[in-house]
Amino acid sequence: MDRFERLTLEEDEADIEVEDEDVAEVEEEINPELCLVGRFLTRRTVRVHMMKLKMSDIWNPVRGVTIKSKDNGRFLFIFYHHRDVQKVLKGGPWFFEKHMLILGSMVGAESPAHVPLYTVPFWVQVHKLPSGLMSEKIGKQIAGAMGEFLEYDANNNSQL
Repeated sequence: MDRFERLTLEEDEADIEVEDEDVAEVEEEINPELCLVGRFLTRRTVRVHMMKLKMSDIWNPVRGVTIKSKDNGRFLFIFYHHRDVQKVLKGGPWFFEKHMLILGSMVGAESPAHVPLYTVPFWVQVHKLPSGLMSEKIGKQIAGAMGEFLEYDANNNSQL
């Protein structure tokens, strides 16, 4: 500790500037495979602090999540394990204060602003379908009438 006793900073030495490029470099080091970009379907201002607490609590990621505000109402969700990313992507749709969250992957995107945020996947369950029509092929046909087919759950072919 003695060697720092006489250390002083002159006024002209005290200012340290961090250039925007340096900040961008730090964000570039983030693994895009562990990042999602999102925005809420609302014209209202999102209560960012509350949203961060709530989404982190709902998702309960094993290794945590860092949520950063970006331009144009977008948020960068930085996860620390692939399972957490997949859990969030497969577990949606997600809402905060009744506003739907549209999510997209950072993989292949230059920045959060370039991630397309136009669609939200939904699970659709069809009831009272004759047992002979409960198949992936029929599921694809039904889904095709609504949008893009993503996945079929053969374990849910029970008649209630």
